[in-house]
Amino acid sequence: MMYDLLSDLLPLLGQYQEATPADRQGVQDFAEWVRQHAAPAAPANPHAAARTPPSPYETEESVLVKLLTFMHRYVRGYVRLALADTPLVGFDDFSYLIALFAGGPRTRTELMTRNIHEKATGTEVIRRLLRHGLVSEGPHATDRRRKELRLSEAGRALLFSVTGRMSQVAQMGAGDLSPAERRELLHLLHRLDAFHFPVFAEARPASFAALMAEHFPDVQANWPPAGASHGSGS
Repeated sequence: MMYDLLSDLLPLLGQYQEATPADRQGVQDFAEWVRQHAAPAAPANPHAAARTPPSPYETEESVLVKLLTFMHRYVRGYVRLALADTPLVGFDDFSYLIALFAGGPRTRTELMTRNIHEKATGTEVIRRLLRHGLVSEGPHATDRRRKELRLSEAGRALLFSVTGRMSQVAQMGAGDLSPAERRELLHLLHRLDAFHFPVFAEARPASFAALMAEHFPDVQANWPPAGASHGSGS
């Protein structure tokens, strides 16, 4: 048993030593670092905090995707109120402005890819920002065959005026998760993003079957769930 505990602690000790200056390393400091950085243990019942119990026809994977969708809708409502007195209609508009502010001029394709947008959706966002004079479009700095978008002074001023509210929305979205829980969720979401981004970035398969065959060959159909019955009874 103690050997199992030691095997769990050794990787954490290595991470702690890499992240902490040598003159600040000590037993108490390490204990505090573990408390803040160690991933919380997975709950025995992942549905214990559920607002409503999952349907017997739902799998863990389907509930996960459903809850991610719900989170998007909750935050979308908060963002809509935060931006109600501005020309921005949602988080997409804000994210395009912040991308141009943080990363400098970008092409339309670069902006759409960064925000995981299909061409039609991204084009509509860019058209809206151009119409309100929040961005401008001109020749590319190094390739005259292309154009790139730049944040205008009006866009910069608007961005600065709403960033505080959007920071508050971010805190609202994190809810009552502890700092350790937020870091663990952030880590898992980064993993999912890194997993799915190559699928998005490549040429889109012609059909769902082609998508499955090319990118998800190990995914198995699991419908109906074990124990589920579709009969009407006897």
